[in-house]
Amino acid sequence: MTTTFKVNKKCAKEAAKWWTNILKEGAKQDNGDAMTAMMYALTGSIVDNSITEDQASNFEENLYQSFLQDIDYEYYTVGVDYHPDTILREAAEKAGIKVNMHLFPCKTQMWIKPDKVSVSYGYRAEIETIYQE
Repeated sequence: MTTTFKVNKKCAKEAAKWWTNILKEGAKQDNGDAMTAMMYALTGSIVDNSITEDQASNFEENLYQSFLQDIDYEYYTVGVDYHPDTILREAAEKAGIKVNMHLFPCKTQMWIKPDKVSVSYGYRAEIETIYQE
């Protein structure tokens, strides 16, 4: 039996804000491998991932609205292995942000539950609760 889940508006807002702040600050690229991290740093240094305030605001709103859609699971997961999940990519593209593998943090996972939002930011990172009612 599948449960239809609707994200709490405050959880959706906090989750969207977290991803937006990552884009504004510049994503940490931690995949657990020093050599690959060095290559990320080198190739990332030639990519301009700066975004405007309008793009950031539009991305946050696009992502927030996407999170409010009903889903057929008990909680929402959103993440990046080396490329962002579709929900992140589409929110960025709708905001006019060019998506590349350096824009979002690799090996990052977010869980959005009815009353809490948690994130593991980078390879084997501890799960941190960023919002709880």
